[in-house]
Amino acid sequence: MTSEKPVNCRLCRHFFVTWDQHHPQGCRLYGVKSRQAPSMIVRESTGAPCQFWEPRPPRPRAEP
Repeated sequence: MTSEKPVNCRLCRHFFVTWDQHHPQGCRLYGVKSRQAPSMIVRESTGAPCQFWEPRPPRPRAEP
């Protein structure tokens, strides 16, 4: 068991929510859609944590 902190895909710029009920989470970079967090699929497939996590850019503030 590793002590590495898991990657939070929801805070990554490559994460997206799909319309597919069976595969609601996706990663644009890896081309993955799954029920689990995409980073878990990447770890299972490659044996390594996601190497391309990038912070999501801040959303523009709405003008009053």
